[in-house]
Formats: sequence, structure tokens, C-alpha cells
Amino acid sequence: MPCSENNVQLTHYTHMLVVWAAEARSSAAAMASLFRLLGRSGLNNLVPFLQKTKTSAGIDVYTLQKESRLDLLKRSASGLSGLKPAKGSTHSRKRVGRGQGSGYGGTAGRGHKGQNANKGNSPRLGFQGGQTPITRLFPKRGAFNPTQVEMSPLNLSQLQLWIDQKRIDPTKPITMKELLDSRAVHGIKDGVKLLGKGASDFRTPNVTIVVSRASQSAIKAIEDLHGTVVCKFYNRLTLRALLKPHRFAAKNRFLPADAHPIRKQDWVRYADWENRRGYLGNPTLASQVMAQVKQCRAELGWVNREDIAAEVRARATQNRHSANATN
Repeated sequence: MPCSENNVQLTHYTHMLVVWAAEARSSAAAMASLFRLLGRSGLNNLVPFLQKTKTSAGIDVYTLQKESRLDLLKRSASGLSGLKPAKGSTHSRKRVGRGQGSGYGGTAGRGHKGQNANKGNSPRLGFQGGQTPITRLFPKRGAFNPTQVEMSPLNLSQLQLWIDQKRIDPTKPITMKELLDSRAVHGIKDGVKLLGKGASDFRTPNVTIVVSRASQSAIKAIEDLHGTVVCKFYNRLTLRALLKPHRFAAKNRFLPADAHPIRKQDWVRYADWENRRGYLGNPTLASQVMAQVKQCRAELGWVNREDIAAEVRARATQNRHSANATN
């Protein structure tokens, strides 16, 4: 069937390949159009076999030479019937246990006795012949520190940005719950550490913040503006009660009482008020700050376990006095 592109037609006959260009400016244009029709492989295959002639009308005719037709056919044929796998890529199946005449009868090529002759001789993954495997030869990378804690960092620049955007109220005590609810920190695991990066940009006065730890530069920047920093200890239970008290209310559970440090290094840290602002080093100021925090919690409708215990003791005392008066 004839094909056309840019006024070039190609027709294939049984004995020749003829190309004629209608109103072609040059034979090169006709050849270029022909090669675009045939593709790159056609260009490589047809160049040695085309013979150019010109008719009386000035049309260029390219004819396939008769003696080269067979060579072109051999070169361009796909040869699907002659395809075969590469040498050495396939092997004949070895049938074992079919008699001595095959050469693989009896022991089936495995020899006599031993691990390799028995069934199920494939060892488990990682077996190295009985020697100490490499998975046990070397210790694991690093070491486990049971006292290590993971603190979420909070820079003063970010705290000031959150205050400027009114995402945190600086007139109330700022605890880790306010930081988590405002998305100033994410994924608190063991607590929050206040860092002094951006201390020159911090300009909010009279800020009261309660975190797990604080750097000395952050403490100095806040206290220069008449603020207060208190570092308080939280274990996992009290930290969860601080961050998500609604989960305790959903299970009809009271909020746990404040925890105190157990490890010696924690006692040393939270008893140092001069350098680390530990709440155990200045119990008067720390109790005042925590009273402000409890007042804010009461305004939000939180119920503290200590308040309930005090109320129960007061009722018990009142009932005891009433019983004594009756008797």
C-alpha cells in the first residue's frame, strides 16, 4: 500500500523498490523523506542497494538493484525461526535415581552418608557451618542508656513568634500543654527543653513558663524581662495527665498527683535553683507558680486528685465530729 509524507510516495513491488518525488526540489529532499519513512534501520539497510535514475520529466527514481534483493532480504528479515538461546544459558534436566546405567542411580550423585547425602540438608538462613555466626560475633552498634531522656526543643524565637501570632497567651502560665496545643512543639516524649536561640528577638515581659529543662541563656533572657522560669519533673504518667487530661476523664479516672524524681541525677538537677531553676531548690516560688497553674486548670474545668483527696478528708473529719457530738 502506498505511503506518503511531504509529497513523497513509496511503493514496494516484488522485484524493485521505486521512489518518486512529485515536485521535489532535489534528490536529497526525496532521500531524506524516504529515510524518515523507513526509519534509522532503513537508512542503514538501503543505502548500498539503491540506484538513482532520472526520467524525461525530471523525476528522480531510486530503484533497488536486482542482484542485491536477496542480500537485503537476508539482512532485513527477522529470522524468528532461527532464534535460539545463548550457548551455555540452558542445561538439560538431570534425572536421578533411575538406575545405575544413567550414572545417577543409587546415591543419585550425592555420595555415601553425611550431611550432604541426607534429606533436608539445607541449613537455616545465617548458618555458617557451626562456627559463631557474624550476627553474634560483633556487638550491636551503640549502647543503651537507661537514664537517657528525649526532650523536645523550643527556641525563644519560636516562642516569641507564637506570642506575636496570639497562639499563646503570655498573661497566663505557659506549660507544656499550652505548647503542645498551640503546636509550638510536636510529639512530646519525655518533656520540653527551652533553648536560648533567638534570645535577642525575645521581648515579651513578665512571662511565666514551666518546662522540664531550660538552658542558662534562655533563663537569663526571660528573667531580664522580669519573667519566671520553673523546671519541673514529670514522669510518664504525670506528663500524660498534663498533656491529655481528657483521656483520664473519659475513663472516669482522677488526675495523678505530682511525681517527684527518684534517680539521684534528677534530684541534683531539680534541686539546683541557682543554675537550672529546679522547682525543688525554691519550693516557695515553685508552689506559687504551681498554684497559678492549678487555678488556670480549675477555670478550664479540670479536677485535680489532690483537691478531691482534701475534700474527702474534710468530709470525713466533719462526719467524725458530728458522730462525737451525737454521742
